[in-house]
Amino acid sequence: MAKAILEDLSGVPEGLRDQYVQREDGKYVLQLEDADQHPDLAAAAARAAEKQAEAKFRDRNIAQAKELEAAQARLKAFEGIDPAKYRELDQKEKALAASGVGRAEDVAAIVARQVAEAQRP
Repeated sequence: MAKAILEDLSGVPEGLRDQYVQREDGKYVLQLEDADQHPDLAAAAARAAEKQAEAKFRDRNIAQAKELEAAQARLKAFEGIDPAKYRELDQKEKALAASGVGRAEDVAAIVARQVAEAQRP
């Protein structure tokens, strides 16, 4: 018959070891369906559930901190950029592109063409 509280798991068969939960005092307590009938077993189950919830909370906080750090790094790339000014310049660029000006060299070509046309008799 398996004991409910053990000092260590060395004498417990490998297949049954996962049925024990370690308490804060280092002892191992057997998990039972009716654990609430024995105060030590109920307390051990409650502590195990609490530790699991704390670990989940901690892991979520760590993940959120990493996400925040990554978002702040991405945001730093846009430091000093005015979104309204960007939209205005973007519209001007599109208007220039529609008129045939995509590069600075295009302006020189347009001016040269207009000068040549103006010099024709």
